[in-house]
Amino acid sequence: MYIADHSECSCLVIDSLEQFKKYDLSTLKHLKAVVFTCELSSQQLKSLTNPYVTVYTWKNFLEIGKKAKVELELHDRQVMQQPGNCCNIVYTSGTTGTPKAVMLSHDNMTWIVRALKDQFPEFMTDRQRGVSYLPLSHIAGQVIDIMCKLYLVII
Repeated sequence: MYIADHSECSCLVIDSLEQFKKYDLSTLKHLKAVVFTCELSSQQLKSLTNPYVTVYTWKNFLEIGKKAKVELELHDRQVMQQPGNCCNIVYTSGTTGTPKAVMLSHDNMTWIVRALKDQFPEFMTDRQRGVSYLPLSHIAGQVIDIMCKLYLVII
């Protein structure tokens, strides 16, 4: 809850009703949508309707994405990227208090991915498959599961 509020989260992607119950939507002033990746009955979905946010199933969310015209927005965001600008925010575990936000720059992220490619070229191919066990809240999980795959698409 703290991270969703502090990061000014606008969209929560949630995998279960159990996880959903951890959030008080009325206090998340920037939240616009909640997307459930788990199966929900129409009765469950109806019971989640509230005045604070729009609730989507994963299937509905993907359908909206197919209809969206995002090419211009994506291009504008790509042009705005600069070395030193924030690319990603990772939170510490919060073992000694509230979690701390750590901003990672675009050049930081691209450097680490290129270094991984140089050090482990056999890992950075589009033919490799792997099973990841790291959570995406962990920077190593983000680098391996997201950034390295993006690099392969771009090059």
